[in-house]
Amino acid sequence: MDGQSRKHRILMVSDFFFPNFGGVESHIYYLSQCLLKLGHKVFP
Repeated sequence: MDGQSRKHRILMVSDFFFPNFGGVESHIYYLSQCLLKLGHKVFP
């Protein structure tokens, strides 16, 4: 690679989500936020 990091498109899939918000949902949400900050595209 030439010093540039590759950007990815990431799809987050879970059968656990709203209206329930617990451990799995929180983990997916915060992981998605971190990936977005790194410049990746994250789809719900």
